[in-house]
Formats: sequence, C-alpha cells, structure tokens
Amino acid sequence: MVQFLQTSDWQIGMKGGELGEAGPIVREVRISSIHNILKSAREHAVDFVLMCGDAFEHNMVSQDDVKKVITILNQYSDIPVYLLPGNHDSIGAGSVYDRDIFVRVENLNVIRTCDPIEVPGAVLHPCPILSRSMMGDITKDMPEVRGLSGIHIGVAHGSQMGAFPAPNWEDVNFLIGRDCVDRTGIDYLALGHWHSHRTFQDRYTRTNGLWRRQCWTLPLS
Repeated sequence: MVQFLQTSDWQIGMKGGELGEAGPIVREVRISSIHNILKSAREHAVDFVLMCGDAFEHNMVSQDDVKKVITILNQYSDIPVYLLPGNHDSIGAGSVYDRDIFVRVENLNVIRTCDPIEVPGAVLHPCPILSRSMMGDITKDMPEVRGLSGIHIGVAHGSQMGAFPAPNWEDVNFLIGRDCVDRTGIDYLALGHWHSHRTFQDRYTRTNGLWRRQCWTLPLS
C-alpha cells in the first residue's frame, strides 16, 4: 500500500502587508513549515510528498525566497517530491520553475504535463494549470483508469464545482468536476487551492485542499 504526504499552498513570497509588523514573522514561519512537513514525511517513512499547487505566491518571487525553499528540499534529498504548479506559480512563459536553480534539486519533480507519472507505489494523473485563467473543468481530460491495476491518484488545483457560492460557474477558473472520482475510477483525488476546512454534505469529505472519502492534507494556512 502506498503512503504519501500531501501538502499545498505554501505561497512562499507572499508579502503579508496587511499583517503589519507580524508580516516578516509569518513569512519566515511559512518557510520553516516546509521543513516541518518534510521532517514529518521522513519520520513516517512515506513513499513521496505530493505538493498540489501554489508553492510560490507568484512567478516573480525573489531568488532569495526560492533559495530558501531549495535549501530545505536538499536537506531531504531522500524524499521524492512531486510538485504541481498552481494558479499563482503556473507553468508558462516566465515560470519560476524555469530558473536554473531548480536543476540542483534531484528529488524534486515539477509536473508540467498531463502525462501519467509512475511514482513509488502508484500512478499520478495530473491536471497542470498552464495559465492564470483556465475555464471549464480542468479534470475533464483525466483518463478513465477503472479496471487498471495499481493505485491511481488524480492531482489538481482548483474549486469543486457547485460547492462554493458563485453567481455564474461558467466564469469561475480552475473548476473540478464533482463527478471526477466516479467518472475516472481513480482511487484518490488530491486538490490544492482552498485554505480552510470544509465538510460537504455528500459522500466526499474535503479538508484543506484534499477531496476523497475521509482524507487529510497539510497546507500552510
């Protein structure tokens, strides 16, 4: 059985100007929280860490902040990390992940396409965000895996359709179809994007960016 740790929305580089004098403290705590997440992953001997979007606040994040994250990742080089960029740090022209510094992290796998990825004990089916504005269900092209052997994990960064108040869902970005799990037959759908605990009155429970039957995740906020 595969065992992994899911996290999302570190948003490193967030200024936190509305926090006043506490802003610098909060920014440093976010950095140290990455260390705590990877330390927990090592202590529990997980097979890998799955980061579901918005590791950085934006693609123009300072090189100093990037180096802080890289330094921590290198301290845990024995733990594979699979990172799905989100809407804040999307793949595309000028992406933070195109910087040469990321070549120095052997255990980091930045997910850039929707191609299935074989990971220790499972297969990932990612839905990468290619721009800050993507309309429609971003999981619509996730393949049906029902009947295939192994554990299949969907990975996306967005909002579950119909679960949040919105005047017009056609105008909302990064939608996640509520039928994704049933339609594809995946064993687990890991999500990022929302930062608070929510319980929906259906057979799925979503907690801090994670959607499946009774599941948990570790965001930074």
